[in-house]
Amino acid sequence: MFHAHTGEGKEIYHTNVMIAIGEKTAIVCSEVIREKEERKRVLDQLSINRKVIEITEEQMNHFCGNLLLVKNREGKKFWVMSDQANRFISEEQKQILITDGEFLFSNLDTIEQVGGGSARCMIAEIF
Repeated sequence: MFHAHTGEGKEIYHTNVMIAIGEKTAIVCSEVIREKEERKRVLDQLSINRKVIEITEEQMNHFCGNLLLVKNREGKKFWVMSDQANRFISEEQKQILITDGEFLFSNLDTIEQVGGGSARCMIAEIF
């Protein structure tokens, strides 16, 4: 368990906006975990079996933490994200993420501007 707040002190309402966990990689905005011990615990846990990609708060605000790794019927894996997230994730970060799956992205401007969420918030997960 951890607490997360923006630079302005606003509480992060849902981990969907700041962290996405794949099979080999994880993307996280650790800077919003203000308490150092909590941040260290989260990063240590994520890095046990994954390459951790840290994103900035600005990237988080552009939905770069709101990704979901999905698999199709043929077993092919994809990171689902919005156009906006795709634009703000750096090429270096993408080179790491692609080890888990290719990128699928779509324009979700209306959802992101009006609904407050993005791609991951629109997908139901079934295990």
